[in-house]
Amino acid sequence: LRIGTPLLYTSLYLWSESQAEDIAQLLRLDSYIGDALTSLRIEAPAFGSALWTIVSLAPNLKALVLDMHNMGSLRTVWGLKMALEDGLLNPETLYITGIGWCRMSYLLCHVLKDWTSLVSSCLF
Repeated sequence: LRIGTPLLYTSLYLWSESQAEDIAQLLRLDSYIGDALTSLRIEAPAFGSALWTIVSLAPNLKALVLDMHNMGSLRTVWGLKMALEDGLLNPETLYITGIGWCRMSYLLCHVLKDWTSLVSSCLF
């Protein structure tokens, strides 16, 4: 399990708060899984502290996909906001969908200048 399990978690697709809480708990228990995580897709708004925990325990994130269609106010996405503000994210690749409909546009533009690893980005 110690060899195969991290391979299952190289990419995460988060779509519900309960799923994010389960993944955060798993990463707290097994830090080697967080080390294996290289790609994260975030699809829903209200992840809160679970998202912050996931990002803080995954130091090797290289790709980040943000689907902003369902994200509302900064209050509903404070886990992502805190991860961005704390400088926990520094991906090489960034994909953003639905940026025009999100109030996080300003925050994303503000932190992008600090992402020194960013090689490519795509907005659609």
